[in-house]
Amino acid sequence: MERLTAFDALSDQYGFFVAYPESAGSAWDFSGTNNDFQFTLALLQTIEAEYHINPTRVYLAGYSQGVRVAQGVALCNVPLVAGLGDIDANSSHRWNKDCKATLPITYVHFHGTADPIIPYNGTLGSYSALQTTTLWAQANGGSNFSTPAVSSYPDTLNTGAAVVDALSTWSGCGNGTTVAFYTITGGGHTWPGGNQFYDPLLGPASKGTNASLILWQTFASHSSPAAFAGVCGATAGIATSSVPSEALCRTGIASTVTSGSGCSWTCSGYNGGAPAKCSAPAG
Repeated sequence: MERLTAFDALSDQYGFFVAYPESAGSAWDFSGTNNDFQFTLALLQTIEAEYHINPTRVYLAGYSQGVRVAQGVALCNVPLVAGLGDIDANSSHRWNKDCKATLPITYVHFHGTADPIIPYNGTLGSYSALQTTTLWAQANGGSNFSTPAVSSYPDTLNTGAAVVDALSTWSGCGNGTTVAFYTITGGGHTWPGGNQFYDPLLGPASKGTNASLILWQTFASHSSPAAFAGVCGATAGIATSSVPSEALCRTGIASTVTSGSGCSWTCSGYNGGAPAKCSAPAG
């Protein structure tokens, strides 16, 4: 993935941190309690703690089966992830069943119409590429989730064929998030603009659509809700022996966090929301 996506060069140019998780087995593990969802989440938390990255600017991008891991982590850990990139994967009919996104997440999907591995038009157990993206637009509160705006642009495949691709976008999504779908006409199961040669088993790749650059440019303008501090005591009518000043919770999702001073906080509100409220006295 490091060679295929060329994210290293973009990371050096734009100054962001990039990591390439790899499953311990031959395929991603979705079963049991010690699976690759937990592995990826733990990796993100470790990176955030050790390298002091901005916790409101965490983005995931997956290719093929890896999208399932990225999607699962994003949906089940809102607002940890601010943006999700989907390359050549469609959502199953269990989409959003195990975990429901409680906040809008920027979502960008690329899919080739000639994908021989994960068909563009879906299968009996999965949605089509367009349906998958529409689900995200609808979940994000898009006002036109049934009728996206569609534009076209020229492209060239690594077979030398000249094609016309399509970009579908949805407006009105919550928190200013973006939902976009790039249709690669004649494209196979490949990373658009990636460092790859033509493989008849995977099909053609786009040379004119740079998925990695598009993902970064889209993600760079979006962040998840920031953490905020609260005033302990008066709001909940509970006296405390100390008033912690650190940011304890992120806005936009209800949660309870116990600070280092021993005060338990319940956070609520949406995208700025209400101040944190102390639900128990300091120990």
